[in-house]
Amino acid sequence: MGFIVMAGERANHLEGAASGGVTGSSEDTFYLWENQRGPAALDPWRPGRMLTPGTDDAVIIDKNYIGNFGAETGDTAPWIIEVSGGSPGSVTAVASPVNTGAFAFKLMTGLDESLVTPTSMYQDIKVRPGEIGTVSVALRGDGTRTIRAMAYILETGQYLTSGGALSLTPQDFATRVTATYATTTITWTPPAYTKQWPIGIWTVRFTCYINNAATGEGFMDDFVYWPHTNSNAVIGHNLMPALTAFVLQRSTDAVSWTTEHTYSSPLYSPNMYGLHSTMRTERYWRYLTTGINGAYALWFGQLWLFQKLLFDRSPNYGFREALSKDYKEQRTTAGATRRYYKEDTPRTDLIFTWRHPTDADYEELRDRVFRQGRLGEWPALIIRATTDPQSAHMVNIPGEYVTDFIEAAPSDADGRARDAGEMTFPGLAYPTFMP
Repeated sequence: MGFIVMAGERANHLEGAASGGVTGSSEDTFYLWENQRGPAALDPWRPGRMLTPGTDDAVIIDKNYIGNFGAETGDTAPWIIEVSGGSPGSVTAVASPVNTGAFAFKLMTGLDESLVTPTSMYQDIKVRPGEIGTVSVALRGDGTRTIRAMAYILETGQYLTSGGALSLTPQDFATRVTATYATTTITWTPPAYTKQWPIGIWTVRFTCYINNAATGEGFMDDFVYWPHTNSNAVIGHNLMPALTAFVLQRSTDAVSWTTEHTYSSPLYSPNMYGLHSTMRTERYWRYLTTGINGAYALWFGQLWLFQKLLFDRSPNYGFREALSKDYKEQRTTAGATRRYYKEDTPRTDLIFTWRHPTDADYEELRDRVFRQGRLGEWPALIIRATTDPQSAHMVNIPGEYVTDFIEAAPSDADGRARDAGEMTFPGLAYPTFMP
């Protein structure tokens, strides 16, 4: 039995979604759907809630990581703008010409042709090692000048090529001279995890620029990046039996939707998960309920979309589950003892016992869970790969990693020592959903 373990920054694709990337059919002022993105996307105590629950409620997710990708805010934030000195170039949001939407970016070089500094704009985006994704950009030249797009990994010094490979030679992955828009879309994979960079995250600088070799202008629109998805989970929900259906759907345009996963009846509480039949490349996703959620507003502690990490080796001696709820005890004047619980839903602690027969097995647990999770800075999603759709657990990674090395047993033909240990992953508590 294999285990699926997700730990570390960007493990949840919602965590990297740009501002405005998670919206709902209605929104509670105090429990925003924005709580499903950014650092809060790994904190089930910051749930999202429907303000006015109704039939066919939906949470819509745009997995794009690049903020203000098409100048639709009417300005250049949060892009970093670099223009030449002297008679400088400029980057502005313009209403025409556009590829889609109401605005696009206009890059103009300065008047001093002796300057070599380009007019450029960039954003630094964090991506997970080895996770396949898509980058896309629409460029338009002015008929003589070339506008360019580049993706550069700061930690490795690699550039994305037009064919989707990585190279140490500086280069653009998209260019355009013609005075009409053309879209370049590339599927690519960031470098795999390496022990030389144990935090397990890459910084990709996405840049659009136009050289200052001569005066001129270029236009950029719809510069986006999103990771692909092959797994999902719903953590800490209050989906009631009154609902007739709950599904996860995908889309290329946020208009036409295809059902990817139908959660079975009953809708397991408080957690559920689903594994997709293949890697899905769509940018847009939505969790859709059909029916009215009984007498209760609809809550989600956390929604997850991710690329699963299947461990080569499960815990050697299995694991234990421990259900618990924090409480206070109070003794009445009559001598009775009463318990006052701090949470509605029990937490599930997972206790793993392992004995790894090879160094590779040991290093996988040490590096991909504890180091990449930064010893508890980021929680983990752990799924038992069984037929139980409720076996998804969002847990804290312990703040220390302890393992015991034991001498080789006489039956170990290679004479190597082995490591063994036990570790408790405390389960996270979920919000109080009921009135």
